[in-house]
Amino acid sequence: MLALPSIKLLNDVYVVAGPSLTHLYDAYAYLIVRSGTALLIDAGSGLAVEEMFRNIEDIGVKLQTVKYLVITHGHYDHIGGAGKVKEKTNCKVIMHKFDADILEEGKTVLSAADFYGESLEPCEVDLKLETKDREVLELEDIVLEVFHIPGHTPGSIALYYESLQRQKVLFGGDLHGPFSSKWRSNVEQWKKSLKRLLELDISILCEGHNIVEENPHKWIKELFKNIIQV
Repeated sequence: MLALPSIKLLNDVYVVAGPSLTHLYDAYAYLIVRSGTALLIDAGSGLAVEEMFRNIEDIGVKLQTVKYLVITHGHYDHIGGAGKVKEKTNCKVIMHKFDADILEEGKTVLSAADFYGESLEPCEVDLKLETKDREVLELEDIVLEVFHIPGHTPGSIALYYESLQRQKVLFGGDLHGPFSSKWRSNVEQWKKSLKRLLELDISILCEGHNIVEENPHKWIKELFKNIIQV
């Protein structure tokens, strides 16, 4: 597949991987660049990781400045590339402790890798978040507010970021679902998680499979009407 260039959302926020950018099996991966430090949110499936690296470099960001990889949850299309990213950049991998076992042990079913007909390469998680509600994560000059949003998976998190342009960006992982008992999903928890996020001032929603720049609150509210079970 021919990789497409990254997408610039804001002066410090880019889309560097996704189904239309790198590989069909990649969820959107986002890059925050601030004061010489780069932070990657999710890592795609790993099937086109070199294309993602090229997109990062094409922005003018050196791979060695990618110091952090924050993972929104433990599904293959978000974490399959984690090991390759860590090997290439020597970054610290961060995710919630409730999903960390999926990545560290390369669990095929819990990661949904079997859904794609693939296997998951294990990768060590350097920082296992114990967020029960919300906490502030300061990673050099990049400050993220972390929300624990169980539902799609037990360890799903959302990241709330104020950009250099004072835009409020929510990196939501897979807010849309879907849900399966095989992944330890819980729809009632998901509903509560979404209601908490609706309390936030959101300028742009950077979801795993959707980029919502107009009326993110309306988009989130619509999810309650279309619950996807698999």
